[in-house]
Amino acid sequence: MKKVILFLAVVFFLTPSAAFSDISLMELYGVKLKDQSADGDMYNLYGMLNNYLGLNDDEKYANSIDLFNERGIDPTTQWMTSGSTLIQAFNQSSYLHQVNVLSSEGVEICKLYDQYNGGSTGEEYALEDGLILDFLLLPYTVREDGTYNYAYAWSSDPSKNANVGETYYNGDLLGIGDGGIHMIAFDITDLYNDKKGTSFNSVYMFGLEDLPYNQSDFDYNDMAIIMTNLTPTVATPEPATMLILLAGGGLVSARYLRRKRKLL
Repeated sequence: MKKVILFLAVVFFLTPSAAFSDISLMELYGVKLKDQSADGDMYNLYGMLNNYLGLNDDEKYANSIDLFNERGIDPTTQWMTSGSTLIQAFNQSSYLHQVNVLSSEGVEICKLYDQYNGGSTGEEYALEDGLILDFLLLPYTVREDGTYNYAYAWSSDPSKNANVGETYYNGDLLGIGDGGIHMIAFDITDLYNDKKGTSFNSVYMFGLEDLPYNQSDFDYNDMAIIMTNLTPTVATPEPATMLILLAGGGLVSARYLRRKRKLL
């Protein structure tokens, strides 16, 4: 087995990174992403970003697949704080969604709501460096007595989504889990700093999906969040998965070069 892995690794390094330029991150990481044509541009991820940053016609994205292939980050990535961070929700969802931003110890940092329920004007939080974050998406309805009825509690960590049906939130038994990826991320640092006149070390856009995989429309537009000064971190991979990560690295390199040429 070691000889096979070594041989394939050698083949990878002898293969130009451009060979991976047409490989979709969806294929590498198993994430589906679809635009809902009936919703119009402003309700899909690419349209949200175009509108939020006021991108020019030559800068605008035509669909969310292109956006993810150019700026997408490994959706199983963990997120670590690097100082003061700005957090804002900006999507135009017509449903009720809440996102709790938590530390890995479960300490709540803030709550965000979609635009339909007030949105978020953007607040800055002074966070301890090196804090690992978890994002919890909570779709809900409002009961007659004014209390919230939560349907699911999807984590940004897929490993926490397998047993959703066995957990509770505010006394409600939640829906059946799927172990799936319910948050995807995009690196928009250069675009954001250019359009907003800021100089953040990093800016990420997160798109979250509220339905379980067996019912999902895979549009990841149910909540859209901007967060600054984060560092993506991943666990040390097993040897058998190393080649997939190497392939992803080749793709990211090719994608970065295409983005750099576009900016120039």
